[in-house]
This record gives sequence, structure tokens and C-alpha cells, in this order.
Amino acid sequence: MMKAFQRTAHLYNLAASKSPLLVQSTTSGVVASVGDLGMQTYEGKRLGTFDYARTARMGLFRLFLFGPGYSLWIRQLDKVVKMPTFRTTVAAKVCCDQFIWAPPALAVFYVWTSVTEGKSFVEGFDRAKNNLWPTLMLNWPVWCTVQLVTFSVIPLQFRVGFVSFVQVFWSAVLSGLNEEARSKERENKCSIVKK
Repeated sequence: MMKAFQRTAHLYNLAASKSPLLVQSTTSGVVASVGDLGMQTYEGKRLGTFDYARTARMGLFRLFLFGPGYSLWIRQLDKVVKMPTFRTTVAAKVCCDQFIWAPPALAVFYVWTSVTEGKSFVEGFDRAKNNLWPTLMLNWPVWCTVQLVTFSVIPLQFRVGFVSFVQVFWSAVLSGLNEEARSKERENKCSIVKK
């Protein structure tokens, strides 16, 4: 079992060194899909009742938008953020990641999921506006801690992979938050129609 894991890790690392953007984006998309299926299982759905369109929205967001963008972002952080000490460099990277990258990335997530559900951009922006702050309140304690580890311990070539591993759980959280937002929107629409 351990040899199979080591072999898989070696092949992943080899592929990531040759095509980092492709491998990291693909990893990101797969991880988001797994996270969404995990959340749907937690919500009580089972094989045959999963909302595969929802899973596809999560996976495609991470494959085409978040994965490539984050891969490039994390490389730029490593090149640009240089402070006098290792600790201040790590702290600066965490702050940049969480206060420059995270808010727009989460807003784009809410707009993307809304628009790919068939809603208008205006409705997508409304979903982002209504859900961004509560999501950031959950995001910052989790991701500041994760990114302290990422930027202080994890080598650059493994950072997106490490973050993607944690993203399995975070994708489940985001999927649940987005589903909650969808439910509220449906309830609001029904109450408006009944009036």
C-alpha cells in the first residue's frame, strides 16, 4: 500500500514539475468535485440522488478559474513578497493571500455558481454581496492557519497540492454555503410570488 502511494506521489510530482499549471488546476477541479460530493453525502443524498450539475459547477470553477489563478498567484507571492525575516515574510504572504486574494476569489465563486445555475450576473452579484462577509468570517480562521503552514513548511512545488488537499473540506463547506444561499433565494422568490 505504501509503495503504491509513494509511486503515485512520485508520478504526481513528475507531472507537476513538467506541467505545473495543468496538474495543479486539474487537482483543484477534482478536489472541489470530491468536496462537493462529500457535502451532498453529508446533506443526506446518496448515489443516484446527487446533484451532478452542482458537482460540475464546483469542479469547473476550480479547474478553469480558481486552480490556474491560484497557481499563478502563489508563484507571484513567492517572487514578490520578500521581508527582512522569514517570519515576517510568511506573515506578509498570509496577509496578502487572505486579504487580497480571498475576497475577490470568493466573490467570483458566488457569481460563477449563480450564473452557471442559469441566473443573471445581477443575481450572481447579489449572491456574492449577501454571502461574502459571512463566508470570509469562516474563511479567515481556517485559511490563515492553513497558509501559515503552507508558506512556512511546504515547498513551492507542493503548495497548490497541499492547499488542494485542505480544499476538499473547504469545498464541502463552500458547496454547503452556496446551497444554503440557493435555498434562501428560492424561498424569497416563492414568498414574493405568493404575495
